[in-house]
Amino acid sequence: MKQVKQYKKRIKRKFSKECESKFIELVENGQSFKAAAAKLGCSRATEKRYRDEHKQYRESVAQAKLMQIESVESVLYDLCVISKNITAIIFYLKTNKPENIYQS
Repeated sequence: MKQVKQYKKRIKRKFSKECESKFIELVENGQSFKAAAAKLGCSRATEKRYRDEHKQYRESVAQAKLMQIESVESVLYDLCVISKNITAIIFYLKTNKPENIYQS
């Protein structure tokens, strides 16, 4: 006799105003959008749909993501200057070419 697998129904909650600040905090602290949404009990698609519908929230998430990137850049810079990590130096120089810097 075949055994039928029973799947638990995953209850996803709606993304709401109360979730906004927690999601932004998680992103600022290095969580991916998918991981942050999962910690709040909703799917990545639900959060994305909410973000598309709320301009102010969308701008806050973009700012949080920028802070996350700046934090990583700071660590990378420290690896280059303080630790003299050759791989980090090469990566930093390749991604910060003068033609890339002056395009903005």
